[in-house]
Amino acid sequence: EDYVEAKAVDAHWIQRTMGKLDDNEDPMETQQRAEQVLEYLADAGKKDEVVETALTNLFQYQKFDFIKQCLNNRVKIVWCTKLARAKGDAKDDLMAELRAEPYG
Repeated sequence: EDYVEAKAVDAHWIQRTMGKLDDNEDPMETQQRAEQVLEYLADAGKKDEVVETALTNLFQYQKFDFIKQCLNNRVKIVWCTKLARAKGDAKDDLMAELRAEPYG
């Protein structure tokens, strides 16, 4: 399913979801690729088509359902992950930034 509930997205949602898709991948490689996925998704200056191409290349034309899920929930995944990782004042700053965005 493409829909991702915001409460399901924590600091490691991308990595955990990727791990479920490929049991044979090295956990360190999964972690590195999860960071790349977040980086691509978080780049607000890039259109979905550009991010889709980058993710498709990253996964060597595999995991299309995961890529689709990430793109369809892009904003939610990025902000929920950032918020889950933030601590203290950084979390307050992120909340203020989110409220200032058009989708906030």
